[in-house]
Amino acid sequence: MAISQKQRHDLITICAKLVPEAAIIKVILDAAGIDRAYVNLEGAAYVIWLNVVERAEATNSVDNLMEALTIKFEGNRALMDMKADMARHSIGAQVEHLKTIIRNKEGVLFLGPEFMKCHVEDKSIPFSKYFTAKLAESLRNKNIFLMRHRMKT
Repeated sequence: MAISQKQRHDLITICAKLVPEAAIIKVILDAAGIDRAYVNLEGAAYVIWLNVVERAEATNSVDNLMEALTIKFEGNRALMDMKADMARHSIGAQVEHLKTIIRNKEGVLFLGPEFMKCHVEDKSIPFSKYFTAKLAESLRNKNIFLMRHRMKT
């Protein structure tokens, strides 16, 4: 799951306050399936968690990290709120919201210039292409088919 800069900062801040000890961070990394050999666990808690989150992002393990944290610190309100915020702002949730808007004829989908990029399977592709493919796949799964219409000139 890709996270925003604000979510990234908030996650690092929450974790640095909640788990400043490297020994406990190692346990969380193991539970999340993140190879701690690639994470620098020295320095201030914020710096360590910055390294952890960077590694989680690089290995597409942010979901695993959040799951490990919410299990280890069950009932922690800040982590639960962070996890809910990430889910609300995920690409999947955004696609579902847009589908509802389109289905209810409350808006029209317009994909502008391909200036935003996202990383999929170690490739950088325009977000509009990724989004369009995911939207089409999701619509097909719900038996909603897109029709191509050619304009007569």
